[in-house]
Amino acid sequence: MDEEEVVVEEEIVEVAISEDEEPTPPEPLSKEKVTEKLGETNLPKASKARLSEVDYADEEVLETAVKAEIAYVKELTGSGQPFGMNSEPPKQEPLTEDEKTARFNERMREVGAREV
Repeated sequence: MDEEEVVVEEEIVEVAISEDEEPTPPEPLSKEKVTEKLGETNLPKASKARLSEVDYADEEVLETAVKAEIAYVKELTGSGQPFGMNSEPPKQEPLTEDEKTARFNERMREVGAREV
């Protein structure tokens, strides 16, 4: 058997690394893009205004901030929590006959009808 010799030529590329230069950070999302993305949410205006004041590196960071704001608003408003199930209805004293007549006459005057 003949053995073939394979020669691979590699191109050497010189790279200059300077410790003095800091890498340039990526361009943050434009305010227009942030406003557009926030417009697609159902967040309150105050939340949208607060989130639009921040610079976001990319859409993923913005989405994370929106999710956190949604969780905050839900907690703040008690969203998803039952309410009124353990509370008693307000106690109301029954009206006397004089109070009933006074209220009735007041309504009659409002509509221009004859009082009792």
